Amino acid sequence: LPLAGVRVTVQESAQVAVTGPDGRFVLALSPRLSSAILRFEDPLREPAVRELRLSGAPIELDVTLVPRPRLEESVTVNASRLDIPARDNPAATTVVTGPSLALVPRGIGADETLLTVPGVKVDNQANGERVHLTVRGQGILAERGIRGIQVLLDGIPLNDPTGFAPDLYDVDWSEVDRIDVLRGPVAFLYGSGSSGGVVSIATRSGANGHLTGGASANGGSNGFYKVQGAVAGGGERLAGSLSLARTAGDGYREHTAFWGDNLYGRLACGPGRGCTSMPSSPRPGTSTRTPRG
Repeated sequence: LPLAGVRVTVQESAQVAVTGPDGRFVLALSPRLSSAILRFEDPLREPAVRELRLSGAPIELDVTLVPRPRLEESVTVNASRLDIPARDNPAATTVVTGPSLALVPRGIGADETLLTVPGVKVDNQANGERVHLTVRGQGILAERGIRGIQVLLDGIPLNDPTGFAPDLYDVDWSEVDRIDVLRGPVAFLYGSGSSGGVVSIATRSGANGHLTGGASANGGSNGFYKVQGAVAGGGERLAGSLSLARTAGDGYREHTAFWGDNLYGRLACGPGRGCTSMPSSPRPGTSTRTPRG
């Protein structure tokens, strides 16, 4: 088919012509040239180069341009309860995945993982023990915790019947695999507790066919340390993961010392072909103390 708008450039003289609706173009070349190299360029096709032998008479040239390969990146949003591409999701959505989560320095607070999400503000007032989270201003009236925003951990709601969610201190952020954040009212999917949005947290499932494990130890100023270990494994039919972490620190001022033990387990099973039911079983637990007052 004829192509219109193709840019034709003469390499020797830098002359430029553009093809018309019939795919033709006209160039008036210097009679002193015995040959010319033409370059054909189109934004949607690979460029082509042709060398012409000039004889003084008009020359008809047939050039075929090959379409460029299309590179598409697909992002699937799970927090809307429907696995749909992000471009088809009507809600304002941000997905935080591996590369961003790998930069989390300490892994003890929601403010570290949600720092780059637009429209989300997190105040971490006591090393994860007092977290105040707002989405587009929703929840700003709550003194602590999360209100008006639905929080899911591996699909399990953390909000109580009044719509209030705790400080997320039970979440081991080092084991989080992805976070889906939906900003705006999505109560038609999750009920009245999600009038401000949804924060869906997914941990590592271990459904990669291999048994994996690891351990880490981190330390910092003010007596901070975190020791963490995890193991995961399984396949398509049955997969599970188990993590254990201890976090502690003296705090940056008096009466702010803290410690917490977090044990979390997840089991996902698909009993048969075509079954997509993947129940999870969280077992978190934490403790805090104030040793001097």
